Amino acid sequence: MPADLFGAQPIRVVIADDERLFADALCLYLQREPQIEVVATAADGDEAVDVALHNDADIVVMDLGMPRVDGLEATRRLLTLRPSARVIVLTGRTSDEAEGEALLAGAAGFLTKGGDVEADALVAAILRLAPARHH
Repeated sequence: MPADLFGAQPIRVVIADDERLFADALCLYLQREPQIEVVATAADGDEAVDVALHNDADIVVMDLGMPRVDGLEATRRLLTLRPSARVIVLTGRTSDEAEGEALLAGAAGFLTKGGDVEADALVAAILRLAPARHH
């Protein structure tokens, strides 16, 4: 586990998205950031909760539309088991209703895929929502 020059541990991130190509691209992009370490990916909500707990994730980037268990239920389960985790929903659903549902489930942030949202916005959200021990 690499540390930065000041000894701070990187922010441990899990990417949960059933679109493998998207998840892999996002993983590669985030790994360019020295403050971020992608520790696992997941293709459904059950797996997202499991790998987030197993890998001591600080942040989970969670898609809403996944098989078996959707991102809303996975967010609820994860935060019940690990209240200190932060979930950032990153989804193709653009409605205000989707954002409200995500926030009610406990998500700390909501971003939409594509459109005018850029990957830098996700990096900024991860850095902003990371636990204080990483700053």
